[in-house]
Amino acid sequence: MENLLNWSRSQLQGYKPNSHSHSLKNISNQVIQTLSAQAAQKGINLIDHIAPDATVYADADMTELIMRNIVANAIKFTPNNGVIELNTSLTENQTTFSVSDNGVGITAQLVEQLNSTDTSQHTPTQLGTNKEKGTGLGLMLCKAFTTLMKGEILVTSEVGKGSVIFVTLPKLAS
Repeated sequence: MENLLNWSRSQLQGYKPNSHSHSLKNISNQVIQTLSAQAAQKGINLIDHIAPDATVYADADMTELIMRNIVANAIKFTPNNGVIELNTSLTENQTTFSVSDNGVGITAQLVEQLNSTDTSQHTPTQLGTNKEKGTGLGLMLCKAFTTLMKGEILVTSEVGKGSVIFVTLPKLAS
């Protein structure tokens, strides 16, 4: 429900993110704290390798929602006793964080859809490895918010081996 409310708010004409410089490590700490019990229920090891000096010029709430949705999806589609890692890559002007898992993976057709520039396309929902349900709105919302913050999202995956989702955001005001 929270995703739907946030997405609908973002669709309002003239909606702009409240971007400032933020510590990505603080955001990842909050996401890990929020989702650790969910991961523990499946015996999933959440490993946070976000660089302590990683910053983003972005809306903190949107960035947290993006990361939380991606990590929650990774938990949903990773089997019991799996591993999920958060990493960063820093350049002069951008920060990229990635969430990788050893889950069920995503079909090539869905990867293509997720990597398209259409931020309004609803992705089909699938049950997780323990029959967890979803709405299919989470990744659409991630794409829309990333685009609003002048960032990019890229999905890579191999069925049966897992997925890596990369989110690139500016480091500096443009």
